[in-house]
Amino acid sequence: MWIKILTAGHVAISLVGIVTGLIAAWGMLRNQRMNRMTAWFLWTTVATSVTGFMFPFNGFTPAVGTGIVSMIALP
Repeated sequence: MWIKILTAGHVAISLVGIVTGLIAAWGMLRNQRMNRMTAWFLWTTVATSVTGFMFPFNGFTPAVGTGIVSMIALP
């Protein structure tokens, strides 16, 4: 049961991150600073990575590698 809740939360956070990232990118293309959207994008990206590490896993997978790189690159 908890895995379904975790999955739903992880997906919801990811979708918010994608949308806010697209809005922030659109602002960059138009040479407009979008500080709030950029902050939302960064926080939701971190939250996506953190919740991704909460899933049960055995061994190293590409998803784990992507999460590690993301957590190193974001700060």
